Amino acid sequence: MLKNNVYIVWLFVICAVIYYLPELTQTYYFNDDIGRNAIGYGLYDNAGWGEYADSGRPAAEVLIRLLSGWVGRAKDVLAVDLAPLTKLLSALSVAATAWIIYRKVMDHVSWVAFMVALSVVFSPWFIHCIQYSFDSVTMGCALLLTVLPFISPKNTKSCVFFFICYFISLCFYQLFLVSPFLIIIFIVFKTWLEDGKVSHEVQNYYGCVIISLMASFIAYKAALMLFPIREYALIHSKMLTLSIILPAQVVTRMVNLIDVYFSPFYGVAGIVLVGLYLLALTGVAAQAKASGRSVWLVTMAHVTLSVIVVLVALLPQALLREPVYAGRTMAGNQFVLLIWLFPLIYLRAAFFKHICVLWVIFFILMAALNAAITNAIRAQYNYEDRLLNVILTYPMHDVLPVSITYVPPFNAKNKIWLRQARNVRTNFPFAKYVLHNTYMLSTSIWATRQTQLYNREVVFNFGDGSRDFCQWPDKLVMQEFILYGKGDRRYVDFSKTACDGVK
Repeated sequence: MLKNNVYIVWLFVICAVIYYLPELTQTYYFNDDIGRNAIGYGLYDNAGWGEYADSGRPAAEVLIRLLSGWVGRAKDVLAVDLAPLTKLLSALSVAATAWIIYRKVMDHVSWVAFMVALSVVFSPWFIHCIQYSFDSVTMGCALLLTVLPFISPKNTKSCVFFFICYFISLCFYQLFLVSPFLIIIFIVFKTWLEDGKVSHEVQNYYGCVIISLMASFIAYKAALMLFPIREYALIHSKMLTLSIILPAQVVTRMVNLIDVYFSPFYGVAGIVLVGLYLLALTGVAAQAKASGRSVWLVTMAHVTLSVIVVLVALLPQALLREPVYAGRTMAGNQFVLLIWLFPLIYLRAAFFKHICVLWVIFFILMAALNAAITNAIRAQYNYEDRLLNVILTYPMHDVLPVSITYVPPFNAKNKIWLRQARNVRTNFPFAKYVLHNTYMLSTSIWATRQTQLYNREVVFNFGDGSRDFCQWPDKLVMQEFILYGKGDRRYVDFSKTACDGVK
């Protein structure tokens, strides 16, 4: 069965669907999804190539246009929400990636190897990616394309395949920038561990692959010069400048990124992961002893590599001026776990039951984490949805609002998190890296389903400094805000301080 590709693919698919079931069945929108659903994701003011293309993701532009029926249209149209199909396709991409790792990269037929390959499916970081109703499919494509070339024969033509797939992957999303390099590190170290050396053929081949990948990255950067890149993409792609404080800047960012990376393993999950890693070190020792090499030397080599690959995975982000500290930015680093845990395959069958027990516990914890994050986001969404519903529909003399004004100091540069979000972040560490863009009551608020329900064009804007509304007799005092109303106008004071001193 373990050699039957059809059975193994279906096993990975079943595991992926079960694991991502909370995302496949949820209906809330992320902030990005709200905007794309409300105003579209094509050309703005008939300028540029399109939102995806002008954010450095032209392949995503093509795919979204195909899925939304945009081909041949020059103007903005509403994006078509095909979720959960988009999320299901993303889950299938993850399953296919795990199969490639199991059959073509690890090249070891056993149930332990199958479970190690499952670390790709049960990634605690890809949870954030698959939450998106629109972008999940493009992220899944980007992941699959980073590993697809590893199925090709080891010859010169495959280097061309690596170049093409990596280029297209970057054109979908740049989350998996380091993924193929991590897989190459894994292959080279596994070869050294099993053979005691890395042959010249392996060195030459993967040396050519690395050159091909770097050339592909340069070609991608050159291709971006054809697009009018949007400000958001430019902000988050600028590198730190060379200066005397550069080391301190890199260290500061690296510490924050490491916090994001390890956040899913706070608590019991971390203890189980440490147990699996210690068993993996036992596997390294067993393989070293079987090959007649120094157990201490080989074990220390694996420990050293375990530290190095984390630094390699996070360094590109640490060199950015404005890195995004979010779970989805770690999705491309899930292959670090593969490097840590693959020596489990060298343990004797007597160890299998211990590995199996720990692995099942670990994956149950990851699945619980997945469901908890999804439910936390849903709770946050419902909470903010309720507040927005009150603002939009609170009947002051039976008159619904036409305009809503948020008053300072609630503004884009000083976002005030609502109480529910703060509670979730305090009690559930990983959620703080997922909930960062679910807020609705901010400068990026769009016409939502409430306004669509009432078929009203509600204008959202910010206060101009006037405090005349403080004298209005109609107001609703809530724990989160004070709502002032007069006719079809509403003023919402989230800080509840705008009218201090007004009698």
